[in-house]
Amino acid sequence: MRLAVIRTLFLNLLRDRSALAMAFILPPIFFAVFASIFANTTSGDLTVKTAIAVPDTQMGRYFASGMGRIESLDIVLTATTEDPVRRAVRLGQADAGLIVRVGEDEKLEFEIVSDPSRRIAERMLEGAVAEMAGRNAPQTRLQEAIAFLQEEVITFTPDQQRAIGEQLSELDPADIDLGDSAPSVTITPVAGAVSSASYYAIAVAMLFVFLSSLQGALTMIESRESGIFDRLAVSPGGPAVVVDGSFAFLTLQGLVQGAVIFALGWLAFDVPALSYLWVIFVIVLCGALAAAGITLAIVALCQTRRQAHSIGTILILLMAALGGSMAPRILMPETFQKIGGLTPNAWGIEAFSGVVIRGGDVSTILPWCVALALTGIAGMLVARLAVNRY
Repeated sequence: MRLAVIRTLFLNLLRDRSALAMAFILPPIFFAVFASIFANTTSGDLTVKTAIAVPDTQMGRYFASGMGRIESLDIVLTATTEDPVRRAVRLGQADAGLIVRVGEDEKLEFEIVSDPSRRIAERMLEGAVAEMAGRNAPQTRLQEAIAFLQEEVITFTPDQQRAIGEQLSELDPADIDLGDSAPSVTITPVAGAVSSASYYAIAVAMLFVFLSSLQGALTMIESRESGIFDRLAVSPGGPAVVVDGSFAFLTLQGLVQGAVIFALGWLAFDVPALSYLWVIFVIVLCGALAAAGITLAIVALCQTRRQAHSIGTILILLMAALGGSMAPRILMPETFQKIGGLTPNAWGIEAFSGVVIRGGDVSTILPWCVALALTGIAGMLVARLAVNRY
C-alpha cells in the first residue's frame, strides 16, 4: 500500500509541471543568482561606475588617468566641472562621483558624491582615492613637485613637459614610497542626508505587492470552478467583469499595503515618506497596477490553482531576486544587472531612488511609472482575453 501511495504521488508530480519547476528548477536558479551575487562581491570583481570631475590642469589629468587604471572602477564620465558629476549620480548613470579640487596649499582635496542606496560604491571609491592620493600615487605627488619647480625655479619647454608626462605615466605606483599622508576626503549624499532604509522600503513594497496580488488573483480560479464564469457568460459584461473588478481591488490593496510599509518606515526608520508623499503615492500606485495586471494574466492563463500559484510564485521571486528587491543590483554581475533592469521591481526601485534618494525631479520617475502602468494594463487585457474563452 505504501508503494502505491509513493507511486501515485510520483505520477502526480510528473503530471504537474509547475510543481516540478518549483521542486527542481527554481532552487538551482536561485542558487545561481545568489551564488553569483556573493561570489562577485567577495572575489573583488565588483565594478563601480564612477563619474569624475578634475581640474583642467596637468595634475588633474594625471590623477584622472591614474583612477582610470584602477580595475574596480569603470569611469563613465570625466568632466572639469562639478555639475555633470552630481547629475550623473542623481540620474543613476554613475554609482558614485568624485570631485577633485586644489586646496589653498596646492594639495588635492576630494569630495565623493554618494548614492545612499549604493553605499558599497562609496566605500570602494573612497579606498581608490586613498590608493591614488596616498603613498601609492607617485605620479600625483611627483607632479606636485614638478609644478612647484616650474613655477618657482625653472620653466620646462613643451617637449620637456611632454617627456615628463610620458615618464610619469609609465611609473609603477609600487616602485616609489613618498610617505603615507591621508588625503582629505569628504562624502556628500547627492540629495542630502537620506536614510539607507529608504531603499529597502520600496524594495520590500514591490516584492510583497506582487505576492499579495497573486493571492488575490487566485480567487478567479475559484470563481471559474464554482460556475460563476458560466453564469456571467450570458450577461452583457461577460466574464471580463470579474477581471475588471479584481484589477481594481488588487490595485487598491497594493496601494494600502505600500502605505503601511512606508508608514512603518517613516515612524521607525527615518524614511522621508511625508516629504515625498506624492512621489511615493504615484510609484506605489503604478507598482500596484503592474502587480495586479501581471498576476491576473498569470492566473487567467493557468488551468488549476496549484499551477497558477506555482508559476506565479516562481516568476515573482525571480523578478524580486534579479530586480533588486532582495539585494541591490549593484552587487550583481553585469549580465544580471541588465536582466534585472527589465523587471517591474527594478522600475519601481529606480523611480523611487531617482527622486527620494538622488534628488531628481518628476521627469526622473516618469519613464519608470509609465512602464509600470502600461505593463499592468497590458496584463489586464491579456487576462480579459483569456477568460473570454472559458
